[in-house]
Amino acid sequence: MKILLKLFIVMLLGTLSYGQNSDVSPSIDINMVLIPEGEFEHDSRKIIVPGFWMSEEITNKEFREFIDDLKANPDDSLGLMNLSKVVKDKDLSNAITFFSYKEVLNNITYSKGWNGGDFENYFYSEKYDDYPVVGVSFESARFFCIWKTKQLNKQREKNDLPPLADIRLPTESEWLYAAKGNKERKKQPTSSELHPAKSGDSNIYGLHNINSNVSEWTSNISEEGKGLIKGSSWEKTVTIDERIIKPVDYKSNSVGFRVVMSDLGE
Repeated sequence: MKILLKLFIVMLLGTLSYGQNSDVSPSIDINMVLIPEGEFEHDSRKIIVPGFWMSEEITNKEFREFIDDLKANPDDSLGLMNLSKVVKDKDLSNAITFFSYKEVLNNITYSKGWNGGDFENYFYSEKYDDYPVVGVSFESARFFCIWKTKQLNKQREKNDLPPLADIRLPTESEWLYAAKGNKERKKQPTSSELHPAKSGDSNIYGLHNINSNVSEWTSNISEEGKGLIKGSSWEKTVTIDERIIKPVDYKSNSVGFRVVMSDLGE
């Protein structure tokens, strides 16, 4: 089962790219920092985590670029792997379904995630460009990752560069490893209001708002097909070890996401 889970994480967002990337920051147009390989203790177990790149919280501006491209190219498509099928049936065959950009857009009812307040102004106003996007479901976040991988590799192909590994949601272990970096620096304060994604204290890896500002989706899926959310938000404070289990179509104005990319090395 562990091998299967590793396989579908690698295959999660499309075709695996084996180009070198350890000496080139993937932050072409997305803020990412390298989290070096290491280990940490969790539930009395030692967990080893391979090196990976992690972004800051995905912002309204970044997510709007995604929405705008879906609208501009309705006949283009993205392939989405059915994680529930892989977990339950342990079967990778016929697990990927392709959706046109028009279909993806219809599935991303992001504005319904705003529980009160002026969501339209928050999402579309330039004033909040650098604030974390919220009201995004697990599957909407995954579609963003697939799209972002496609966009970045289009740019690299034009410049005769090898493709990057897939952009994806972090595993729970990756998120915990990055979050536990906070223990070696002053505790990041929580706030009762949303603030810009790249603001306030950063942890030892240079990441902002790990376990604060908005809670975040991870790539983990339960056997019941539900998603895993980690971290505190402006609305609620939790420990970094706490697990928030929600349906994959769950949306909230206190939940966003950040993305990662495996460091494949040479």
